[in-house]
Amino acid sequence: MSLFVNQPPDGVALRNGSPADASRAAVRLLVRGHVQGVGFRPYVFRLAQRFRLGGRVYNTVNGVVIELEGASEELIRFQERLVAEAPAAAIIDSLSRETAAPVGRSSFAIDPSDSSASPQVRVPPDLAICAECRRDILDPLNRRQAYPFTNCTACGPRYSILYAMPYDRPATAMHLFPMCAACDAEYHNPDDRRFHAQPNACAACGPRVGLWDREGRLIAGSPTALVAAAKVLRQGQVVALKGLGGFQLLVRADQSEPVGRLRQRKGRPSKPLAVMVASLEAAEEIAALTPLERRLLQSPQNPIVLVQKRNHSCDRFTAAENKANVAAPVAPRLSTVGLFLPTTPLHHLLLAALDLPLVATSGNLTEGPIITDEREAVRRLAGVADAFLVHDRPIVRGVDDSVVRRIAGQAVTIRLARGLAPLPLPAVEALARTKACPPLLATGGHQKNALAIWTGTQAILAQHVGDLDNPETRSTFNRVAHDLAGLYQFAPVGLACDLHPDYYTTQWAFAQNKPLTQVQHHHAHAVACMVENNLLDREVLALTWDGTGYGTDGTIWGGEILRVACTGFRR
Repeated sequence: MSLFVNQPPDGVALRNGSPADASRAAVRLLVRGHVQGVGFRPYVFRLAQRFRLGGRVYNTVNGVVIELEGASEELIRFQERLVAEAPAAAIIDSLSRETAAPVGRSSFAIDPSDSSASPQVRVPPDLAICAECRRDILDPLNRRQAYPFTNCTACGPRYSILYAMPYDRPATAMHLFPMCAACDAEYHNPDDRRFHAQPNACAACGPRVGLWDREGRLIAGSPTALVAAAKVLRQGQVVALKGLGGFQLLVRADQSEPVGRLRQRKGRPSKPLAVMVASLEAAEEIAALTPLERRLLQSPQNPIVLVQKRNHSCDRFTAAENKANVAAPVAPRLSTVGLFLPTTPLHHLLLAALDLPLVATSGNLTEGPIITDEREAVRRLAGVADAFLVHDRPIVRGVDDSVVRRIAGQAVTIRLARGLAPLPLPAVEALARTKACPPLLATGGHQKNALAIWTGTQAILAQHVGDLDNPETRSTFNRVAHDLAGLYQFAPVGLACDLHPDYYTTQWAFAQNKPLTQVQHHHAHAVACMVENNLLDREVLALTWDGTGYGTDGTIWGGEILRVACTGFRR
């Protein structure tokens, strides 16, 4: 199952019988999948204009509805191109077609969304800054030069700012920022790439950035905050940056002393730290990249990618010689390092001002959840960060950075979060429909926790939560469970959890007083691999080397070899 490649849905039949003659006809299409928050409606609008079709397109909680009217041959051409030329970030799961009666429409419009049912459409993930927006923020003649919240229909915040579906500006944190006349004109211009870009904004009307000291006092506002933050980082100090899905702790990555200072303050003595670099060329100087790793680094999902270092240690270099490398304490005693490119315009502008690689690690204390609110960040990270680069756009839900690595020539997700979450599970959906399963919530494990849901129509794996030994992370778990029920508008009839009686997830599940299915730990890991490889209809031999898990006999099991089906196993 690829998380990074968009392919047309299997079995999409675009023609019903033989083509009709050139007389006027009408159809109604329902497109399901990742088709909101990816510029799909503006794309449909332009495609309809190209084929001289009348009608309308609008979002619903079930997907995108397209009503078309025009010459039969043009309707056929439209449907043939609809999937083939869809936006890069769009993933079409299904396309259904109904014949309708022509009513004389000659113009095409994007209509207001319909939110009158339970969601069946995919919730859009956040997307990293695109190449065109990068050019905008670096162009001295562009009105968005150096604006750190530039976006368009191909990039920008989605899941992290979304209150409810359908995906429209009033249902996002951007409702706090009314568009100025110039942004509004772009939003309504079919020839503009910001046509119906929901988070559209500029320096005149959008979010603003500021640099605070450790006590939350303003040091510098827009537009000087970025320059001031770059100066703090160049001096080897730690900056807490409010990113797309939460705070990150930044420090220059090319010198051992600043990295060691961050480790000591954060309480993370040895685990590797991720490094953000300004460009793919900068990444190539640090690591020996394969073609797959290059694609992953440049993908809209923008994960941290674990790659092979070129140099195992660079402490022997001076700072001037070493600006393209990373200090040994970033990933001590490892031949790999986690690299990623700038996620947002804010990151891109900061790195451009520095011309240095930056450690960019989760904005939390060790084992705690990622922090999303600037005042909470000052309260909890004042002993870690020397300054805070913040902004006034609320983060609706915390989403950490995703982590992937290449294994056997394939991209394997190590931590599923920003850019990848929420992740649809089509293999689970297909099985659940055949079994007529009621809505369920699966609580996940105690460590590296993530929840999953079956709404009755969608199976979704939510973002990484973390290890549940920490009270703050348990609170985050509770919020995510509540948030999923609200965002997908479903009430779980039952729950699934681990067998281990001491797991927080198990205790939480029992406290809900709902029908409960307990799953043996190693069996759950094996079935997860079966989901990822679309093997739920098979019986497999599974080698699950995941340490310990509570066994069906009440003892602790270690690495296991199991004969597994999705409904059971034999040890």
